[in-house]
Amino acid sequence: MVSVAAPMTLTQEKAVELALENSIYLQKQFIDLRNAEYAANHLWSELFPGITTRLGLNYGTPLASGNGFQGSIENLNYTASMGLSLQLNPSLSPVMRIAKLAYQTGLSDYENARRDLGKEIRMAFFSLIAEREKLALLSGTRTLAERQLEKSRTSFRNGLVGELTYLQSQLSAETTHLDFRRAEASYADNLGKFLVLLGLEQNTPVVLEGEIAITRLEAESEALIREHLNSRPDIIRARREIERLELARQQKVRDGRVPSLTLGANWQGGSSSPGGIGGTFSDSLSGSLTLSIPLESFFPGTKANQTVRTANMDIEKARLDLKNTENEAMTAIRSLATNLRNSWGSIEIARLRVALAERTYELTEQGFQNGAIEALVLEDNRNKMTEARQQLLDDQLAYKKMMLDLSSALNINEGDLLRSAP
Repeated sequence: MVSVAAPMTLTQEKAVELALENSIYLQKQFIDLRNAEYAANHLWSELFPGITTRLGLNYGTPLASGNGFQGSIENLNYTASMGLSLQLNPSLSPVMRIAKLAYQTGLSDYENARRDLGKEIRMAFFSLIAEREKLALLSGTRTLAERQLEKSRTSFRNGLVGELTYLQSQLSAETTHLDFRRAEASYADNLGKFLVLLGLEQNTPVVLEGEIAITRLEAESEALIREHLNSRPDIIRARREIERLELARQQKVRDGRVPSLTLGANWQGGSSSPGGIGGTFSDSLSGSLTLSIPLESFFPGTKANQTVRTANMDIEKARLDLKNTENEAMTAIRSLATNLRNSWGSIEIARLRVALAERTYELTEQGFQNGAIEALVLEDNRNKMTEARQQLLDDQLAYKKMMLDLSSALNINEGDLLRSAP
C-alpha cells in the first residue's frame, strides 16, 4: 500500500523564510557582499608594497665578426633581481574609506532586497488566501444552486412550477459549477507559481494557514514622516552616495595637488664574463626616495583641474537627487496614508452591502418558495450576494496590501506601524 505524504502547512512566515532561503537573486547578491566585506577587512592592502622578482639567462657571442658564432657555456650568464616599491600617497585615506563605505552600502542593499522579497511574498500569500476564500464562496453558491435545483425538480414533477422555471434552475446550477471549476483552476495555477517562488516543486501538496486580518489604522502621515523618513533605504543610499562622492573628490584633489612620496629598493645579482654561469658572482643594492609634486591641477582649464571641478558638480547633483528622493518619499507616504483612510470607508460600505445582499436573498428565496418570485430574480439576487461577498474580500485584500506598502515605505514592519498610530 502506497503511503501519501501529508501536505505541508504553509504560513506567511514560513513562506517568507523559504523564499529568502532559496532566492537565487539573494544568493548572487550575497556573493557580491562577501567580496565587498573581504575588501573592507583588508584595507591594509592599499599600503602593501609592490614586490617584483626577475630571473634571466643571457647568452652573448659574435656572429659575423672575430671567430664568428661560438657555442660555449662561458658565454652564458645569469641575472637575478628583486625590487620593492612603496608609494605613500595622501589619497590612501579616502580610498580606504570608500572601500569600507562600499561594504556598508552593499550590506544595506542586501538587507533591503530581503525586505522587498518578504513584502512580495506576503502580498502573494494574502492574494492566494483571498482566492481561496472566493473559491469557498463559489462553492457555497454552487451548493445553494444545487439545492434550488432539487427543489425545482420536485416541484416540477408535482406540477407546482412550470418547465421554464425548472430549466432556469438547471442552467443556474450548471453555471455555478463552471464558475467554480474556473476559479479552482486559476487558484491551482497561481498556487503553483507561488510555490516556485519559494523554491518548492510546483505540485507540492500544501495547505495555506492564515487569514486576511485587518485593523483600522488612523495614520498621521506627517508624524510618520518625521519619525521614519530618514530610515528609508533609498534616502540612506542617497546620503551614502554623497559621502562616496565627497571621498572621491578628496582622492582626486589629493592626487592632483598634494605631493606624494615613493620609496624604492632594488637588488640585482648575477654572473659576470668571462666565466659564464660559473664565473664570478657580483651583486648590487640600490635605494631611491622620490617626491612627486603635481602642479597641473592648479592651472584653470587643464584636465586635472577639470577633474576636480567635475567631482564638485557630481556632489551638487547627488544632493539634488537626495532632495528629490525625499520629496517623492514624502508624497508616497502621504498618498498611502490617505488611501488607507479612504479604503476603510470602502470596507464599511462593502460590509453593509453584504448584509443587505444576504437579507435580500433570504427574503427572495422565501418568496420563490411561496410562488411570488420568479427563478430569474432568485438567481440574480444570489449572484449579487456572491458578488458583494467577493467585493468585500477584494477591499480587505487591498487594505492589507496598502498596509504592507506603507510599512515598506517607512522601513518598518506592520506591527510597528500599528503601534506607531495614535
